[in-house]
Amino acid sequence: MKGSITHDGDAPQASNGTPFAPAFAPTTAPWLGSRAMGPLQIVWFKRDLRTVDHRPLLQASQLGPVLPLLVVEPEFWRQEDASARHWAFCAEGLVELRAALEQLGQPLVVRLGAVEEVLERARRQFGVAALWSHEETGNGWTYARDRR
Repeated sequence: MKGSITHDGDAPQASNGTPFAPAFAPTTAPWLGSRAMGPLQIVWFKRDLRTVDHRPLLQASQLGPVLPLLVVEPEFWRQEDASARHWAFCAEGLVELRAALEQLGQPLVVRLGAVEEVLERARRQFGVAALWSHEETGNGWTYARDRR
């Protein structure tokens, strides 16, 4: 479905167990694309939720079909430095990112879960030519995740 934000599972929760209110209506749309396209260039949106001046997105788009992906990681949102206010800010950015990607003709795919599992699922289903993202400045948890 063009322009839809999708996810697997429930909304993230704060470290105290309070669920964050979703700022968008999730759907059950399947992964985009098909094996016929060949391996995908996955652009993993972490904290940099924009399309303008997004070097990884530009480079990926020059090499093949792109899957713009954001993974909502429940474990990240359980960290002490995560908050409902932080989620609300991110959700606002997701709405803007979705609109910008729609204008480029490619919907944003949002999945819920551990990023390693989400990426493995994409690899098995489509093949992955490359994984692109901005190097983020995060906390110790995101640093350890990115090294895995």
